[in-house]
Parts: sequence; C-alpha cells; structure tokens
Amino acid sequence: MNDREYRSAPAPRRRSTAETQVRSRRTAGGSERSRRPSAEGPGSRAAYAEAARRRNASDDAVRSRSASDETARSRNASAEAARSRTAPARTGVRPVRRSRSVSRHVGSPIIFTVLKVICLAGLVFFLYTKMSGSRLSTVAFADMQSAVTGAADMATMQEADNQMIKRLYGLDPSLYDGVCLYYPLTNMGAEELFLLKLKDASQQDEVRSAIEARLATQKKSFEGYGIEQSAMLNRSVYEVRGNYAIFVSADDTAPMKNAFDRTY
Repeated sequence: MNDREYRSAPAPRRRSTAETQVRSRRTAGGSERSRRPSAEGPGSRAAYAEAARRRNASDDAVRSRSASDETARSRNASAEAARSRTAPARTGVRPVRRSRSVSRHVGSPIIFTVLKVICLAGLVFFLYTKMSGSRLSTVAFADMQSAVTGAADMATMQEADNQMIKRLYGLDPSLYDGVCLYYPLTNMGAEELFLLKLKDASQQDEVRSAIEARLATQKKSFEGYGIEQSAMLNRSVYEVRGNYAIFVSADDTAPMKNAFDRTY
C-alpha cells in the first residue's frame, strides 16, 4: 500500500466505552466459567464446594490469628501504659534511692530536737547557778546561824572561840561580818559545822582555800585507822555562795545544807 492508498483507506472504528465494558464482562465471565468445574470428572461441583470450604476455613484462621495478634498488641499496650504510669519519668536524672544509712537516720530530727532541749536546759541551769552564786544574801548572820544550827545535832560538837577559829582555819573573825564554828568534843570525832558571812565578794577565794585546807587536814588525821571518820569526811559538803560560806561534816549533812539553802 502506497502512501496515497494509505491516506484514502477508511480509519478503523474505535469502540465505545460501553462496548469495552461489555467485552470485559464477557471475557471475565468466560474466564470464570473456564475456572468453574463441570458436573462431571474430578472437578465436580462437590470438589468445588470442598475447595470453597477450605478457602473459607483458611480465611477464618487468618482472621482468628489477626484477632489474636490484635488482642496481644492491646494487652502489651495496656501493660506498657501501666508501667509508664508507675515508673519515674526519664528526665536524664537517676531517681535517688534511700540508702540504709539514710533510713537509719530518719529519726535524726527528733534526736536533734531532744539534744537542743537538753542543751538549753543545761544552759539555763548553769546561768541560774552562776547568777545565784554571785547574788548576795540580805539575811542577817544571826538568822542564818539560828536556822543552820537548829537543823544540826549539836550533842557531839562544841562552839569555838575566835582563837580556835584562827588556829583551825587561819582566818581572822574580825575581818568578816560573822563567823561561827562548831567542832568535835574529842580528837576522835569528825563532826564539824563552819559558817561565815563575808564583808566583800573578793574574800571568797581565801575562805574557800581555808575550808579546803581544814578538810584535807582532817582527812589526813584519820587516814589509816579512822574508817568511820574518814567516811564521814568523804561525805562532807562545803560551798561558798555570794557573801556566805558553809562547811558541814556529819553523818547526815542534808538537814543543815537544806536549811542554809532555804535561808539564803
């Protein structure tokens, strides 16, 4: 066919869309009929039904596995959500774990509070003692002497004069506002009561030294043989407070010392 004949030849007719769809359905129907088994032979309708049943069973199994997988995924998601709620947030900082030493010291604030209270009470007591020791008593010496001797057992003691006071204590009674001394009736006695009122607080040290020297002399006198006397001297009490001084050696020193404290 030359070029002129080609140009003069009629153009092939183009199928419409409807014709194309009908042809496609016919082709599909033919393919379906070709796949559909005939009534005779091994590809009978029973075999086709069996194959369809198997396909349905396989689809059910697939759907069942899919449902199981979905359930497992849901369960895992729930567990992960629960863990995320209970676990501390990961901010790059490790959570602080309380060690055993910290646990043992949980009650430390209470202990510190108790110690503070004890220290405060001790400080108050110290200040009170310091202030009461420096406070001067306005009680007359005669009243103090009467109160203390009234609580003492005077049956084993005798009153000393100024010469005896100088001899035993080395103190001059004229330098003080009042001095009295009661000493044992015999050399084998250790009972003693010494009471003195100072004129000035600067006399405290010399009076304290005199009392300590007298006590040391008495202990040395009964050392080695006077067991009862030594025990009595070891129980003796003395105090220099403000403008008063007292020394007591007796079987029971409490009554005289308490009378001194009350009267002061």
